Amino acid sequence: MGHTTRQFAALSKKNFISYFRQPGCAVFQLLCPGLLMLILVWVRTKITATTPPEFNYEIYKKPFYPAFEYEGGNLWSTSDFQVSSARQENFFIYDNYTQSSYSIVSDVDGPLYFLPTNCLQKNSVVIPKVSSPVIAVVGPSNSVQDALTSYLESLIQVQELIDPGASPNYVFKNYATLDEFNSYVANEQYLNATAGFEGVCFGYQITENAANNYNI
Repeated sequence: MGHTTRQFAALSKKNFISYFRQPGCAVFQLLCPGLLMLILVWVRTKITATTPPEFNYEIYKKPFYPAFEYEGGNLWSTSDFQVSSARQENFFIYDNYTQSSYSIVSDVDGPLYFLPTNCLQKNSVVIPKVSSPVIAVVGPSNSVQDALTSYLESLIQVQELIDPGASPNYVFKNYATLDEFNSYVANEQYLNATAGFEGVCFGYQITENAANNYNI
């Protein structure tokens, strides 16, 4: 302890002498961080913050499902099995990758290896957690919701093939209404798998307002 204290005292003395001999440099070192912060604040005042619109497939014109194709005018179409299979293959193998031949199966940082941490069991004395395998599907069935569910089921199957046992034993559960889902989560037995109230990993609700008009 005494040795450390002497070293700290010697270093402080050296720094004080250095600052005393070079006051201009010392002042610059003290003022530079504050000046940099003022510049950042000034730049921020010159930038107008814009709030992006709600996620809209019409705006982004990108399919969320490999087998869906955007036709314009807020119209989406499904394809036959061969076309769908070809798009799935393009999703897994990217031939135009600039570095080398890219395969999503080998990409440990890719989506096939991603697992939401809130779904996994963690043995912690601070925040004990249990496995939450439920994927909630809320509301009446429609073509888009069924397609998304089918896609997720396929993706989960691929994850299990790549790394068996790493992901929770996902279970898709349907809830007729949002109130029914909220009642499930609010139940006092929630997270008690023995009582049939396993935790929810995530959920989604796709409402069909009209033909080719959906809200998520």
